[in-house]
Amino acid sequence: DTTIAALAAHFGVELPEMGFGAFFALELHERDGRHEVKVFYNSNPSAGIDSYASLRPLVLPLGASEKLIPLDECPSGCIDLSDFRDHCRIPDIEENFDAFLDLLARVDREPTR
Repeated sequence: DTTIAALAAHFGVELPEMGFGAFFALELHERDGRHEVKVFYNSNPSAGIDSYASLRPLVLPLGASEKLIPLDECPSGCIDLSDFRDHCRIPDIEENFDAFLDLLARVDREPTR
């Protein structure tokens, strides 16, 4: 699935396999007043409950390496929410979204070209 592969590449990891319905699960936790993200990857959920038994929280590279890291080489643990947010933030997304909405509103009133 190209969507999960693109997300994995953005996270900085190379997936070992992508079975039917493969997914990343993200959990938000608060510990000692700090927010953390736990990231899990299930490569084959169609295998049933056994596919969940070996899941572990992954510390993703998030751009720390120039090359993709095999997922199995990621250490276990949590990612600070601010680091995760900063890596996943798309610059100027709010401004672009607002401009898009303005354009949609104009379509009803006038030609856009």
